[in-house]
Amino acid sequence: MKTRLFIIFLTAANYLSATAQPSLKQQLDKELVFGEGYTMKLYKLNTGNLCEQEKAVAIMYNGRLSSCFDYVRSISPDTARKIIKLIRTPATYGGGYPFCFNTDYALLITNAKNEVCSYVSVSFNCNQLIPYPRVKEQEVLSKGELHLFGFSKKGYTRLARLLLLEKEVGLMWKH
Repeated sequence: MKTRLFIIFLTAANYLSATAQPSLKQQLDKELVFGEGYTMKLYKLNTGNLCEQEKAVAIMYNGRLSSCFDYVRSISPDTARKIIKLIRTPATYGGGYPFCFNTDYALLITNAKNEVCSYVSVSFNCNQLIPYPRVKEQEVLSKGELHLFGFSKKGYTRLARLLLLEKEVGLMWKH
């Protein structure tokens, strides 16, 4: 009996340590940038993992990586700079007001001290992204009650290509 309990305990401890997400220090930049020594990683929402909605919106949840996402790959510094430039370009936006937001992918950006300095939730299905910190370029085309911060066709296509996700998300602009 003691042996059986001990095996159950070891199995549970092993499972918890394998599924626990590391705590990362957050030091969000005031602007969305990709500075010297920064790294960018791509994550994908694990749709097989039943997550609470609040944990599935952003890669960071209560100072930890959300358990709803799986690591996909690191993004080269050159490509990361192109992605940040794309996010900071008003022409990336202009699609109508998206009536949903379901994060498909997330970008996690850390500085040279390995602190989370920014992250981006991307919803190809709902035609938009939410960067942290926010970017004013996303609102440039919005006037009064008209909110045009969904992807433009060009913005959608360029981001999918830069992330090497053409096959996964398609190049079919959804709005």
